[in-house]
Amino acid sequence: MLMDYQTRVYQYGAVPLVPFPEEGIEALWQANKLWNQLVEIHNENSVEYEQARRDADEEYKLIAEELDLLEKKISKAFDDKRTARMKAGTRSSSHPLIKAENEKIAALKGERGELWEKIKVPRNRAKLLIDQKAISDAFIAKKKLIASVKNFPALTGQIIDEVTRNFQQARSKVFQTPRSRLRFHRFDGTGYFHFRLRDNVARAKVDGVDWAFLQSSGSDDDRAFTLEANGVRGKKPRFKLRVKLAGGQKKETKIFALFDLILHRPIPEGSQINNAKLMCKRVGDHFKYTVNFSVRVPVAAPAKLAPSPDAIGIDIGFRRLADKNLRAGTFASLNGTVPVEHISLTRDFVGRVNYYEDLQGELADTAAALGKEIKPHLKSGSVLDPDHPRFNLLQSVVKEPANVTTSHEKAYKLASWFKSEPDTLPLSIQKPLMDWWDSNWKKYREMHHVRKKVLGYRKETYRILAHRLVSYRLPIGYEEINLTKAFAEVKDKDNELSDAARAQRFMVSNSEFLLALKNVADREGVLLIKVPAKNTSKRCSGCGTLNKALRAEMEWTCPSCGVVHDRDENAAKNIAREALEKFIKKAA
Repeated sequence: MLMDYQTRVYQYGAVPLVPFPEEGIEALWQANKLWNQLVEIHNENSVEYEQARRDADEEYKLIAEELDLLEKKISKAFDDKRTARMKAGTRSSSHPLIKAENEKIAALKGERGELWEKIKVPRNRAKLLIDQKAISDAFIAKKKLIASVKNFPALTGQIIDEVTRNFQQARSKVFQTPRSRLRFHRFDGTGYFHFRLRDNVARAKVDGVDWAFLQSSGSDDDRAFTLEANGVRGKKPRFKLRVKLAGGQKKETKIFALFDLILHRPIPEGSQINNAKLMCKRVGDHFKYTVNFSVRVPVAAPAKLAPSPDAIGIDIGFRRLADKNLRAGTFASLNGTVPVEHISLTRDFVGRVNYYEDLQGELADTAAALGKEIKPHLKSGSVLDPDHPRFNLLQSVVKEPANVTTSHEKAYKLASWFKSEPDTLPLSIQKPLMDWWDSNWKKYREMHHVRKKVLGYRKETYRILAHRLVSYRLPIGYEEINLTKAFAEVKDKDNELSDAARAQRFMVSNSEFLLALKNVADREGVLLIKVPAKNTSKRCSGCGTLNKALRAEMEWTCPSCGVVHDRDENAAKNIAREALEKFIKKAA
């Protein structure tokens, strides 16, 4: 059988065996600095490009200036809307205060739409009048000048290339997405180290090695990324990972870090490992490390699809049941091959999420009160030298708008810094910070610990369920719903869900389950089929009658055939039917 390849990412948790080297932190900081400098020259290039268009065409210039003024008004209107939400204590658009601001925003957006139409012709004309190549060449020259090992001595050429590549990808998306922007990254210790895996001894010209190549050959092996067998834990092989974080080519200058890595999922035989990343992510005031391998995996060429006698349908949701459990969805097969089952999160999980949110709410309240107390003293004059590494953190508190409260994350950073550098600030700021620290540091750490545990439990629950669904080897249908638009919290978007429903939606995270399902289905070659969500709950899965009178009832009786339906089970069977029909049509 002919073999094909696909690229997958295998991620493993890594636990430091030694303190993370200061040189490694410096490398992460320089990588962050490189990104920010690239964003800065992108912004400069955008300004130059826009100014060249305005200078080239007077009509374009006048309309563009009108748009600039209008964007400021729209930004101010959204700011007023946030203030209205604070006064109203809700996000519902039916509240008079929010309704008035929405009407103002809609009117301004209408004016903007008219100007967008009006500016199209002069914009295209101006584009043809400027020297686009010269502007692009100037940007490329600046980028090459910045992205150099000379400017970032703590970084390897591989990391510089990877940061630059990521920047180019993000920049391309910005050009494709209207009104999107590249953002500066504030350094908080987060980042990654990139390792291209290539057999330099064999003078290989392309990336890619096998698993055996990564095994350490002994104390003289000073390669940048090696693994050493370190026994077994829980029936899973364990390895000591040794990675180079800083230093030059000479062995005595190289700075390494050691990690414990458990191979909970083996990399398939015959795979080619192209590169690896050591990812550093802040979780509260600690760091979590993972190793991501980019692997080319051999995949058998798929056989021609044949009609299936059955299919699985998945109805997603976030319903709270009488027993306090949460129903994240329901799956069933059309012809009974797979028994009906509800995707549930236990009341214990719900309780732990509620506990985490209570802690977060308490911290948010105390942080807001802290901000109110110290802001007047921070604004009264300079309390810290501008060259101090924490100056920007203080300024971010000073510059917070009136309708934005100080976050618990910012409060913790201020308090933890001051804890390590006492007497740096005036007493009027010192005392509130110390009091906040004494009262809240344990809550802060507990909040992040609980959050990590509950979200990890949900992720693992969904991963196991996804594997089980795919193991039936049947096509799987799921509702075609824009989860970001329909369920997600979106800034400046009104949310008509009640507070309870919004909390349930967060707990369930339907998108996380669907992502787990897509990953497993893609790996195992099982077909996922999108099915329109309209009327899947209201149509009888037995006789096909549409019950237009149905509202939010959990159980209902078909007015035509008399069958009593569980709303979600009925929807899952209807989704399975449509998925099977699409599957058969595709296979024909």
